[in-house]
Amino acid sequence: MAEQAKQAAGPSFRDEEGNGGLTSRRAKARERKRRQRARQRAGVEVFRVEVDAAVADALVERGLLPSLVSDQPEAVSRAIRAHLIQSLGLARR
Repeated sequence: MAEQAKQAAGPSFRDEEGNGGLTSRRAKARERKRRQRARQRAGVEVFRVEVDAAVADALVERGLLPSLVSDQPEAVSRAIRAHLIQSLGLARR
């Protein structure tokens, strides 16, 4: 009888621990918060900026971005940061 009720309820979305993935969501949330606090301590802000392919091409031309990784967001982000530091005459942290 219990098995029939279980089947009628439909698929289970529980993880191995039986809590519906709550543990992994909490772990991800903790990791995001940890990174945010580390950035705050370092005095670093995060800004989301949209760029098109022409920006990546310009960074490649200036030698700030290898062409092999010009389609990878993290690499483009590092190159933009390097460009800002270079053009503003700031020392690297």
